Amino acid sequence: MIKTKILFSARDVAAAYEIKNFVTFFSKKNYTINIVAMDPAYSILKNILSSVYRKKLIKLKILKSKNYKKILFDYSDKLIKKTESNLIITGLSMNNIGIDEALIHQGKKKNILTFSIQDFPGDVNKFNKFHPDYYIVMDKISADLTKKKTKSKVFVIGHQINKNLLKLKIKRYRRIESQKNILICSQPFSNKNFFLRTIKNFSKEIFKLKKEFNYYYRPHPGENKKIPYLINKFFKKNKIKINEVKSEDLYKDLLNKDLIVTCFSSIIIDFAKINAVSNKPLGMILSLMYDKELKFYYKKINRLNFLPFEKNGLVEVISNPSEISKKIYSSFSRSKHQQLWLKSKLLLNNSRGENYKKLNKLILNLI
Repeated sequence: MIKTKILFSARDVAAAYEIKNFVTFFSKKNYTINIVAMDPAYSILKNILSSVYRKKLIKLKILKSKNYKKILFDYSDKLIKKTESNLIITGLSMNNIGIDEALIHQGKKKNILTFSIQDFPGDVNKFNKFHPDYYIVMDKISADLTKKKTKSKVFVIGHQINKNLLKLKIKRYRRIESQKNILICSQPFSNKNFFLRTIKNFSKEIFKLKKEFNYYYRPHPGENKKIPYLINKFFKKNKIKINEVKSEDLYKDLLNKDLIVTCFSSIIIDFAKINAVSNKPLGMILSLMYDKELKFYYKKINRLNFLPFEKNGLVEVISNPSEISKKIYSSFSRSKHQQLWLKSKLLLNNSRGENYKKLNKLILNLI
């Protein structure tokens, strides 16, 4: 029987957490495991992997240049040979090409079995022309969207929920019932003008309510320092304080917030998971999707006219500026919190265990 040697990779934040989940499962099997990552995923993995795999974690840093793609592909080719990998499992780099896409490209050339783990519904990375043999997706909506975009096969794994761990986090970090705390979460495209404009327009409307809110801003791990500075400057101009938070544990920042605000971040799923295991509603989450340029950008990179998270009932979307005030106001109602909590429980309270076993069986049949 051929010894299975898996090469895992990640570049983006959400991919880091998913790769950790898969490494944890496959480490219990008789497989050889190697892991390569680029930042920001590397910085997360070095903190969340077990000590055994932390030592095996390879950091890849390639500066952007004219030859970036060639260097990346050549490195991937050498790494596959060096690790003698016969199975590649990657994350997905939503913007441009990273180590994930390079490994898929080189793996396909060598007829190596390839899988990519999808963390945003239907994402196949529009910048990449080479698709894996299989996309590992979270739910039926993701599977349907992926099948429309690619000829790759699809395996539905379900959402990873470690109930005991999440309950411990609630116990450790949950402190206050309600202090009108608002958390604004950034995204990888925060350098785009429309992101700052979106946050400013939203904030102007919430300022009009003249309520005593506490504001927090969580930058994206790869974010340039200029963005938090500009947001802080805007709030100062309006004589309002905003606190920057960037805990290593995302859930520490998500808990104790009555309202979480983002555009289309996978933080929506992270919040839904911890909400699902809580014994009472934790708050509300809003998706700001009303800026024309933002909508165009979203459609361009995801090839979608709607937000799958909204279809699943996991987020309230603001798609028109005229809705901002009304939706902000309703976001603090107990009934809205209850509604979101029940929807999260319904969709995300299942275990992935059996599906991991099915995936393992599929791999053994294909290797």
